[in-house]
Amino acid sequence: RPLADYYHAQTLREILAARSWFADQHPWGSSDAMLLACAMHVLHGNRPYALSRRSHPVTPYAPTGETVYKSFIDKLREKTTRVLSEPLPTGFQNGFIYEHDATSWWPSDIYDLDAVITSPPFFDSTRFFLANWIRLWFAGWTEHDFKSGQRIFLEEQQKRSLTCYEPIFRQSKERLGNSGVLLMHLGKSKKCNMGVELQRLARKWFSKSELFDESVAHCESHGIRDKGTVTDHQYLLLY
Repeated sequence: RPLADYYHAQTLREILAARSWFADQHPWGSSDAMLLACAMHVLHGNRPYALSRRSHPVTPYAPTGETVYKSFIDKLREKTTRVLSEPLPTGFQNGFIYEHDATSWWPSDIYDLDAVITSPPFFDSTRFFLANWIRLWFAGWTEHDFKSGQRIFLEEQQKRSLTCYEPIFRQSKERLGNSGVLLMHLGKSKKCNMGVELQRLARKWFSKSELFDESVAHCESHGIRDKGTVTDHQYLLLY
């Protein structure tokens, strides 16, 4: 549905103001990034925390129920308070975040890694660059970004050829330490055994590998009507 259908008019004005504020802060520091993540969490859903009318917390399906004003600042404060109330674990170390295309050349200060752990888009699953459209819009996406998704994102590129993963395999091998590993969480579908195909492709860079399958045919759908044709979750370990 159109964005305005999800919110009370005053709530939408506050969301628009917040979107503009986050755009002015970019590139985001750690505090801004945490606020942005919390704001995205409360944008839509089916529980009282959500700013929207009743929808879905993962994919913003057409909203239902009464239109009620909800304060953006109040909901954001509630969410950040819950996050900050959790104590950091003993030995916690600050990390680094890069806003970067993983298929292009990685920054030079990423090297000697213990592990590369990633879950790329499952083959023939939900198109997240479209399914999460409200959160992506809030993060600054424009009409051009949505239209270019089919050309630039892995979840569309891999339908033409899985060789789009070669830059990730090559750079992972180059940047891992001597005992480092690459772990990929993948989705096997009726159209592609993603783990087997990527295991074969990765042999050019990794001499050893292990692949594990876990059926999800029996699992709860979490209210998502169309989850694609994924039948198994796969875990591909390369070293």
